[in-house]
Amino acid sequence: MENSDNNINNTGASNNPHTLKTNKIDKFTKIVLVILSLSILFNIYLLFNSSSKIQGSNIQYFGEAQVMSLDLIDPGVAKLDLSEFLKTKQEYIASYTPLRKEIEEMLANTSGHFGIYFEDLYSHSWFGINEREKFNPASLLKITTVASILSLVEEKALSLDTKVELTEDDLDYGSGTLYKTKGSNVTVEELIKRTLVESDNVATITLLQLISGEKWIEARLGMGLPLVSIAESANGTSLNPEEISNVFHSLYYAGYLSRASSNWVLSLLSETDFKEGIPAGVPDEIKVAHKIGIWAKDGEVHDCGIVYAKRPYILCIMSLGVTQQGGNEATKEISQIIYNYVSTH
Repeated sequence: MENSDNNINNTGASNNPHTLKTNKIDKFTKIVLVILSLSILFNIYLLFNSSSKIQGSNIQYFGEAQVMSLDLIDPGVAKLDLSEFLKTKQEYIASYTPLRKEIEEMLANTSGHFGIYFEDLYSHSWFGINEREKFNPASLLKITTVASILSLVEEKALSLDTKVELTEDDLDYGSGTLYKTKGSNVTVEELIKRTLVESDNVATITLLQLISGEKWIEARLGMGLPLVSIAESANGTSLNPEEISNVFHSLYYAGYLSRASSNWVLSLLSETDFKEGIPAGVPDEIKVAHKIGIWAKDGEVHDCGIVYAKRPYILCIMSLGVTQQGGNEATKEISQIIYNYVSTH
């Protein structure tokens, strides 16, 4: 009987549904833990193995002899070893969110409406405030007029020494002083200098007569501006700060014009007579290549260019509903805030 009872108890225990379920769960848990452990160990292996396989500009696939050349990224980055790359990468990381907030706070207490585009030309980090709102670019487009002419010079279809007579039809009594020399012959080179340094209207009008509609369109598209004809531009066109910044991008990287021509344009823009606005917000020793645009009818004052700080950057500030003095003062303050931030970060 005793043996029978033991058999009965053992049989009852082995057939207990709760006990069977518990045993299955324990086995399943052990299997899961084993899989997780193996997974963790494998990932640790991959982590250490990857560090040892990154050498110079080549990456070796795990478990394969095949080597992939880093020929599709920046050559300067590709040639760095791992430690140099990680150090350099930190220098490329730049956050301008605090700067943007500071300027927004400043503009909240400033009369007028502003559009701003900023880009760090070292890291290509950027921020904008109303950067895609349209303004009348006014004299900012004189840069593309000059680019059209220089493109013809590069093609040997025109010479810088070519002389052009200033006629009554060319006279404009707005910006510049060339209107005082009616009937004189002026070289294309002099007209370019007057256009960029003095923002002379007569010089610009005279240059436009040397450009075909096709060349005008080519230059605009080549410098990153939307398609607008000369006639449409004469009747008034609208561009935003981000689009105008494309023009300075094109010059800085010699995208449309040759390197020599691009450098000459930027050199002339750094010698401009207009020292208010962006240049007034940075130290005197910091070079600024910029162009202003003023549309007095609607109270528009614009200033866009490149500031050659320790980290060069593009800054384009366009404003509406301001006086010329008010626009210049606000632009100076924005320029100063940005320069101080870039110089200390």
